[in-house]
Amino acid sequence: IEEYFSVVVPRIVGRTDRTAPVGTLVITASDTGTRLVVESDGAVITVGTVGTVGTVGTAAAAPDGAGVDPTDELRGNAGDILLALWGRRQLATGPTTGLAADWLAFGGN
Repeated sequence: IEEYFSVVVPRIVGRTDRTAPVGTLVITASDTGTRLVVESDGAVITVGTVGTVGTVGTAAAAPDGAGVDPTDELRGNAGDILLALWGRRQLATGPTTGLAADWLAFGGN
């Protein structure tokens, strides 16, 4: 999942006229216990584990996710999240609005 945001998305943005969704996305992989924070200004994407990106003091930095807007979070097992980000399958509990839905619509092509 981290590679999708740190390698694939910048390549798509750099090689096309597409802009990445803007905002802070929280990703929680239930099977690995990994919790990532993805920050994007549309051109620059920064990825880190909770508390390592510039989110100190925001709801996204809270380890328990307190205050995180559910439309700004993707939850599920890592494989399902990755396939959903690539547009290969729908995330069973995926959001239909908000930043998370924008990232799911961004895809990998």
